Formats: sequence, structure tokens, C-alpha cells
Amino acid sequence: MILRLQNINTRLKSLNRIAFILIITSILYIGAFGFNYVFGFIKGRDLIWFNIPNNEKSIGFIFISTILVAPIFETILGQSLPYYLLKKVKFLNERNYLILLISSLFFGLLHFYSLFYILYAFLLGLVLMYAYIIRIKTDKRTFFLIAICHSLLNIGIFIINLF
Repeated sequence: MILRLQNINTRLKSLNRIAFILIITSILYIGAFGFNYVFGFIKGRDLIWFNIPNNEKSIGFIFISTILVAPIFETILGQSLPYYLLKKVKFLNERNYLILLISSLFFGLLHFYSLFYILYAFLLGLVLMYAYIIRIKTDKRTFFLIAICHSLLNIGIFIINLF
């Protein structure tokens, strides 16, 4: 199992940027829509803490905020900042799996709209942070790669929510 994961890590590190983005975004889509399919029944019974009425905002504002702005800020707050801060903790420095879990939990909590959404964002945060950890040591543009993957996911969700 560990050898298989190391092979996956090696392949992801060696991919060119476009292939990396396509693979990570595909995994995000599978995770997002799979989670919605499997756990969608929770939505009706969900605890909603923060409700954003869609009718008060224009489609342009929603597009810009979810496709351009949110992925950049959430990549800073959900992947880059936790990675660099947690790497400074001696106990966590060599334990990337703990950095992965802690940052994903934080990423989930950034999406505090409801309990369902926190769990949903936690799952996506696992994928985004895993990808970040895999590439950060070998690619100086890892931040942008992760933000692009996040943005591409949000584009799909944006389109689905239009209908």
C-alpha cells in the first residue's frame, strides 16, 4: 500500500502542469459529485448556520467571487499558509499526513455554511492539500496550480447551480 502511494506521488510530481491540473481537477470532480450523490440525503436535514440568498447577487458577482477570488484566497488560507506554518512545528515537520488532515479540517471550517458543506469541503481540502504537498518541493508555481484546480471545480459547480 505504501509503495503504491509512493508510485502515485512520484507520477504526480513528474507530470507536466497541464496534466497535473487535469488529473487533480478530475479527482476533485469525482469527489465532489460522489460526495453529493452518496450523502445528498443529509442536505434536507442539515444544520444551516449561514445562508446566502442568491437572489440578491448578480450572476457576474457570483461568478467573479467563486471562480476568481475565492480559489485564490482559499488556496492561501487552506493550503499555503497552513503548510508553511505547520512545517515550522517540529513535531509536524516530517508528518505530512497530519499537516494534510489539519489543513483539510481548517479548509472545511472555512466553509461554515452548514455541517454538510464543512464535511464536503473537508473532503475537497484533502485532495487540494495532498496535491499541494506533492508538488510544493519541485514546482515553484504550485500555489497557482492548486488555485486553478479549485477554480475549475468551482466553474463546474457554478454551471450546475445555474440550472
